[in-house]
Amino acid sequence: MLNLAQARQAAAGLLRELTSQSSESPAVTRPASLHLIMQAWELCRQFEISSRELLAAANGTDQVFFADWAGRFFERCTARGWLDPASAAAAVAEDIDTGAIDMAGDIYLAGFEQAPLQQRRLFASLERNGMLAGRIALRNLDTRAGRVDCDSPDEEYRRAAAWARGVLSHDAGAVVGIVVPELAQRATRIRRIGLDAFDAGWRARDGTDFPLQLDDGRSLSECGLVHTALTILRLPDGPMD
Repeated sequence: MLNLAQARQAAAGLLRELTSQSSESPAVTRPASLHLIMQAWELCRQFEISSRELLAAANGTDQVFFADWAGRFFERCTARGWLDPASAAAAVAEDIDTGAIDMAGDIYLAGFEQAPLQQRRLFASLERNGMLAGRIALRNLDTRAGRVDCDSPDEEYRRAAAWARGVLSHDAGAVVGIVVPELAQRATRIRRIGLDAFDAGWRARDGTDFPLQLDDGRSLSECGLVHTALTILRLPDGPMD
């Protein structure tokens, strides 16, 4: 299975190949364009939209190009035995149905009221195989929603951290979570803002016992130093794709 960094590298390589083959290809090799293409690919996999369907609905050069890229990317991953993260749920569902994966313990679903098609198929597979113990509906939870306008992302992060600190000051045993889109790209900045809110003197200490836990969703293999070390270990096996 490819990690996120490997999937982006594979996608970027195919983009370079396609853009070099035609002078009419759109300018999609920039990092921002690659990011949008990967987002579109993830949506296609979540809702099981094929490249043929994309091409039939395409309206313009960019959409035709993406449909072609999506079809070729799927074919390349299949031919080389690669599983990209966006296709993981479908592969897991198939393995559960064939008995290749034996899930230990009961599984409960909390939320997921508008799950995409690929995710719904995974849940159905869990249910068919007796692994789904139940669902926890959001309407059974005590929830309140509010909206606050902020002038910048940093202000939003600071206000969220101040809110979390306020909650904990009234109830030290409370569990508070803040969900941040694309956290991996903003993790360092958010960690500093959070620590400033909870522990103003954190910079003067030795880096232990911080009152903040941040999970940006990355595996160790996606961290630069670890990824390099793992790549070096593969060198004796011969050339890498």
